[in-house]
Amino acid sequence: VAYVMMSFRLAWYKVYYPAEFYATHFTSVVDDFNADVIMRGPQACLDRIDEIKQKGTNATAKEKEESLVLEVAYEMYARGLEFLPARIGESRATKFWVKDGKVLLPYSAYSGVGGNCARAIYDAYQEKPFDTIEDAINRAGINKAAADTLREHGVFGDLPERDQLSWVF
Repeated sequence: VAYVMMSFRLAWYKVYYPAEFYATHFTSVVDDFNADVIMRGPQACLDRIDEIKQKGTNATAKEKEESLVLEVAYEMYARGLEFLPARIGESRATKFWVKDGKVLLPYSAYSGVGGNCARAIYDAYQEKPFDTIEDAINRAGINKAAADTLREHGVFGDLPERDQLSWVF
């Protein structure tokens, strides 16, 4: 009976609150979320699923888990829902969120940005918004690889790289 009720609840949320359903689902599998592929759209998801299937028994356990996440992402796209890339000041550390009916990625959805780094970014921003990317890196203690990934994906938005004021004497 408990399984039936749980299935009913999941189905109800999937129908009536689809963005929230998917945000919750992806939060539970964030370690297997391949943002590089998923953010390129439904065809990229299908192509990566096929690539993993072609490996057959040679696919790693990580790739098999990734394939399951890609299938759900494809389903979400097929239902007309969209993802929003992570953004400083909008995203959460490790939880997917819903913004304007779209699923907003957390910082940790990107490869190389672990949970601790993502929480440091989120917490530092909550204390005081960042003035520059350099400020974010210093205050949150972001390593070079994570900083490069966040830059590459536009997470810092229009924050300047560093304070442009320089004094000339």
